[in-house]
Amino acid sequence: METKKKVSENLVFRACHGIEGFSNLYEQLEKHISITGKSRSTLNNYGRHVAQVALHFTVVPTKLSVDQIQD
Repeated sequence: METKKKVSENLVFRACHGIEGFSNLYEQLEKHISITGKSRSTLNNYGRHVAQVALHFTVVPTKLSVDQIQD
């Protein structure tokens, strides 16, 4: 059984390589998490969920409408 860390890394990897602009978004998220003093676990959790949204809609989440996100 895969660990949560491996699942998280796999989702982020897939999003970085499959969704245009996701790598840049993830780098910004990583920088923000670091600057605000949050843990690596927080980055993994946030990153995993943002990657899931990106992969579901096949677009960077920042390009989604509020209605799309709420659905």
